[in-house]
Amino acid sequence: SQLTSSLHSAQQEDYDQASGQDDMFGVDDLKIKNNDIHIQPTEEWNESDLLKFEKEALGLYLTGHPFNAVRQDASHFIDSRITDILSEPPPQEKGYRQLQRNVIIAGLISDIKKRGNRVILMVDDDTGYIEVVLFNEVFYEYKDILNKDEIIVVDGSLRYDDFASSWQINANNVIKVDKIIEKKASSMMLVLSSETQSSNLLSKLHDLLYLYRDGDCEVSIQYADNDISTHMELSSEWSVRPCYELREKLSELLGEDAIRLFYSLDTRLT
Repeated sequence: SQLTSSLHSAQQEDYDQASGQDDMFGVDDLKIKNNDIHIQPTEEWNESDLLKFEKEALGLYLTGHPFNAVRQDASHFIDSRITDILSEPPPQEKGYRQLQRNVIIAGLISDIKKRGNRVILMVDDDTGYIEVVLFNEVFYEYKDILNKDEIIVVDGSLRYDDFASSWQINANNVIKVDKIIEKKASSMMLVLSSETQSSNLLSKLHDLLYLYRDGDCEVSIQYADNDISTHMELSSEWSVRPCYELREKLSELLGEDAIRLFYSLDTRLT
């Protein structure tokens, strides 16, 4: 391949310099120089792929955080950021005598541990980390969705662990964030502009929406240009199921900031 050949040429030149060898004819100009190597351009990775490769290569997210992609949507279902919980002072009462309150958080599962009859999730929303405890009955109910790097919404009881000197959440309900977005989004607005227009954009948009016309999420289109702005509501026949796959494909077609979801007042998890 082109990359293999380039690396081989560079290695050969390093070897020749180290051994004092020159080109067999003594002509330096025949050697391949770095500026003779042309690497073909490739498509730029989208943010989710870039973050995934960063985690695989470096063991951490460098340029962003996966939760940022759903942070705005998740804000409709949660009542606390992790950093707000962690900043609370410890309760006056100790142990299980302390008053516990219900909280709903969202975040990425960064670690999973088994501890006695409990499973401990470390959940990260890019503002902080908190342990989420699942006892056996709750764990077996949700074990199929409890995978590292999965983004979840947790409904549970907040308590202070005196031994660890930190807050914990005893989970009652767990749901994938993409599932609750799909379930609770009542309408979707697609924002188009002259910058996103192409000769067959509307045809591609038609074909894509057609594949997901099995839901209750209404669709509208907002078009804005320098001198023109118009809003069009599509008929109920074009209501879609706003699943992760559709949202990803729309982002690839229109841009990551072109999809806006709106939610009904009922944002309960169940």
